[in-house]
Amino acid sequence: MSKLFVDELRPKTNGNQVLMPDRPAFGVRQLSNTSSSGGTDTANTVLKFNDVMYNIGNHYDASTGVFTCPVAGSYFFSFNGLYNNAQNQSGAAFIRLNGSGSSSSGEKYRAYHFGSGSNYIQSSTSGVIVCAANDTVDIFSEIVGWHIGKETAFSGYLIG
Repeated sequence: MSKLFVDELRPKTNGNQVLMPDRPAFGVRQLSNTSSSGGTDTANTVLKFNDVMYNIGNHYDASTGVFTCPVAGSYFFSFNGLYNNAQNQSGAAFIRLNGSGSSSSGEKYRAYHFGSGSNYIQSSTSGVIVCAANDTVDIFSEIVGWHIGKETAFSGYLIG
């Protein structure tokens, strides 16, 4: 009969941090969609962000605006958009799961904007989406006018 005696168990560390495998995550801002007067000028399109602050695993494609889930699991996504009322439209931007074409098909969450004259309005939405491996998530806008500056952002990460 064998016995194992241990005085202390500690996780493998790097300094004061417990090492964990990289989890897919991204944070992007500043729209690259065509614009007019500081706001997007095309409706019914996927919003694309060109300032990639981080992209762990490289699963966000800045050229298409699409995040591809590398593994199945629960993911948290967030969209924050500054609306430029120079266009003064009412409508929404949607967080879509496996969306396609120029519709809100696949909508999971929506950030709605109601035309409000000459003021800038911040609109946001976020939530958890249960995804399969290779599912895609994007931000689809049915209206023109999302501010193209760094005030408009999209992020997401694998919870587990």
